[in-house]
Amino acid sequence: MKQGSFITRSPDEIRVGQIQCTDGDGVSLTIHWEDAAADPGWCKLDWAESA
Repeated sequence: MKQGSFITRSPDEIRVGQIQCTDGDGVSLTIHWEDAAADPGWCKLDWAESA
């Protein structure tokens, strides 16, 4: 993910507090909630309800 990209989290990832991803060079990364929150820019929260 490049700087400024959206980070989408599932409910399970929020509970765990991290997401696993791959950078542009194919290197595996772990993004922790605290790291993403350090420089959030702005935050948008969406949710979907199932019927």
